[in-house]
Amino acid sequence: MLPGNAGAGQREMIGTDAPGAEIPLEGDPGDDGAAEPAPRAAANPRLARHRLTVDGRQVTVTLGGHGLPLVLASGLLLTDRLYVQTLSRLAAVGFRVVAIDVAGSGIADDGKGLDEYGRLLGRALDELGVHRAILAGHSLGGRLATELAALQPERAIALLLVDASVGAPWDSLVRLLGYAPPSIGVLGTMLLTDTLGTVPLARDFDQAAKLSRLAVPVMLSHLGAPWRLLGPGLSALYAAASAPLLDRIREARVPVVSVHGDCDLVVPLAAARDAARRTAGELVVVHGATHSWLLQDPETLPAIVRQLLAGDLGAACADALLDAGLDPTASPRAVDDAFAAKGTLVRLLAPPDPSRPAAAPPPRQPHYRWSRTRSPAC
Repeated sequence: MLPGNAGAGQREMIGTDAPGAEIPLEGDPGDDGAAEPAPRAAANPRLARHRLTVDGRQVTVTLGGHGLPLVLASGLLLTDRLYVQTLSRLAAVGFRVVAIDVAGSGIADDGKGLDEYGRLLGRALDELGVHRAILAGHSLGGRLATELAALQPERAIALLLVDASVGAPWDSLVRLLGYAPPSIGVLGTMLLTDTLGTVPLARDFDQAAKLSRLAVPVMLSHLGAPWRLLGPGLSALYAAASAPLLDRIREARVPVVSVHGDCDLVVPLAAARDAARRTAGELVVVHGATHSWLLQDPETLPAIVRQLLAGDLGAACADALLDAGLDPTASPRAVDDAFAAKGTLVRLLAPPDPSRPAAAPPPRQPHYRWSRTRSPAC
């Protein structure tokens, strides 16, 4: 079955390397993280969070839902915890979501940090048993997804870039910062300010409270140990140019969508325009949105994805099902078995299906508006 159908509610947990060591998290039914209460109405799919050891490095994964895998690489200066509301809603669209956070893996910067992070992302997917997926990434996570799609295009059903640190304008900015490495602290401060600024700007008090509950512990952790941001920051500063990676992705004919806020002060909108042009992809401009807009409003990105499924993204998903020997109307169980085989970690670590499934609630109205532009093929 193609994505676009609501999934059943699930219970969110947090765990360790060993399956079965999960600890329920508290939260509100129907949002990002709740222990399952007694009878409830509609609820978004629940997620499970685990820490894995991959090649001797610690990697955090958050997963849930059913259907074609959608892998999200979180920003290296953020954390997967901040994305759980959006992930739950993407699972409700009809995806098996897999968020991977490699920022705390302990990779030392040697001028090739992003290469190492990108390879670790691929190895984490190997460990989980995810061989094909829609690869998505926010901020520097978008660079990691781009690295993986360029190096292993056979993995990518499509590439979804969200305010991603790629494109020739971004490469130029990084080269400029390279002449004064301490200025990377300015960029990091801008990012932290942008992320913190999403909380009081939320129009919905309930959403502001939920985001505060997720964001404040993360920000306090960064403020208490700011040196842990040094590795990812230097990795971004000394990374090779991203433009050749985008050119390789185009040559491999991987469908690309670049989604970007037009008020992003961290990664300029020009970078997204360049990424869409180089890949002959689609540009989605989110109006009035800053760098971390998808944290402020968890409804907008899933709404954009639903719209994209009526176009090239939906066609790419249908092609992936056909390549796997499935009809686009195949059952969710058949899709799961084809893209996340029984016995793989992505299935074993997933939250159990509830005994009394609850339908996903109808999507809320997104806060942001957006416009779409298709880049011409050259």
